[in-house]
Amino acid sequence: VLKLCRSSRRGFVDKNEVILTNKEFDLLWFLASNPNKVITKDDISNAVNLSKLTLTLFTITIIILFILILGVIVFIHEFGHFITAKLSGMYVDEFSIGMGPLVFAKQIGETKYSLRLLPLGGFVRVLGEDVEEEERSGVEQIDVPSERRYQNRPVWQRIIFASAGSFMNMLSAIIIFALRFMIAGEA
Repeated sequence: VLKLCRSSRRGFVDKNEVILTNKEFDLLWFLASNPNKVITKDDISNAVNLSKLTLTLFTITIIILFILILGVIVFIHEFGHFITAKLSGMYVDEFSIGMGPLVFAKQIGETKYSLRLLPLGGFVRVLGEDVEEEERSGVEQIDVPSERRYQNRPVWQRIIFASAGSFMNMLSAIIIFALRFMIAGEA
């Protein structure tokens, strides 16, 4: 039988002191409704199992949040490339979030919108951006006016297209911080 003394943060088994770490003491104290409560081995085992389950659920939650936040960041970045390509008249063949095997795709107009398995990035495929890859994959078979191809757009449009993703990430950070300070005030 283990008895806990809150003031000294020690545990005793039949008047013999048991050395406990702070975490162990806090966990056992949490189980005890009062300082004289008797804690059994089953209580300790249940507390340890609950602690392991809580840690597992916490870890899974953190992983899911990481994937969602990364997905939002990737979407904002790729949307910057996408919107500048569309506004400058480039032919956008595919807008994709994620890398690797295709999970979902939908063709809307000239652009294929896709979601891929690994949420570690994304891409906007504009015709003429990577001519060698297009020749290898057969993408060049698409009948598109040459002025809509990336390599035939003015240099200033290509620069804007290339930098739009980073610009959108910076803009989103500014907006997030502005909203945070508008809602919560000074930190």
